[in-house]
Amino acid sequence: MTGKHVGKKLESQEKPLKSYSIYSSCYTCPLSVYIELICDGNWGALVISGNPPEDLIKGTADKLIAEFAQMCNSGLFSQTNNKLREVYLNRAQLIGYSICSRLIALGDVEYAVEYLGKLGLRCQIPKTNEEFVNLGEKISGKIKEKNIRMRKTQRELETLRDSHLGEKPTKQYFTDQLIEISKWMGYRVTPEITLAEYASYLNKMKEYDESLQLKMKKHG
Repeated sequence: MTGKHVGKKLESQEKPLKSYSIYSSCYTCPLSVYIELICDGNWGALVISGNPPEDLIKGTADKLIAEFAQMCNSGLFSQTNNKLREVYLNRAQLIGYSICSRLIALGDVEYAVEYLGKLGLRCQIPKTNEEFVNLGEKISGKIKEKNIRMRKTQRELETLRDSHLGEKPTKQYFTDQLIEISKWMGYRVTPEITLAEYASYLNKMKEYDESLQLKMKKHG
């Protein structure tokens, strides 16, 4: 085989570029998009272009809410991050067990058993039909278990997010906050600012109010 052919083969194996773009950071996401997400439940507002998978959009929304909470010094960040880690861990293990099941079906049993050990399922290379059946049942059981755990953790994550939001804020709530920020800054602040900028404004106003209250207590 010539070098030219090898180059073509490797080129054909390259992963295609992402066919979508999505707001995934408080430093790029406009407040107006966040308002649509929170007030209208419009997950699609995060999509800039293309058609990303629905689970990716929802996962991005959870991370965005957690990042914003961290910027606003909220305890939600650490709690959400822990749940997100659980979701991703269960998802990775679920994919791993599914790959092992496929490898065994293709006859690559030795590698599958080695990989299963890394996933926490210690087993020997099956030699009889009965042993193959037993191993297949163990893997199926693990896949079912990881599916259940992932759905449970996802529900807990959604409950955590909803409990943090409490009564769903309205668009008027955000409008009122922007009016207060505009008065405090001395110029009009619009919903087109990024979430990071919005969090910074809120923190500065909070710090100012706290320092003002402290001074009033000292001289009261």
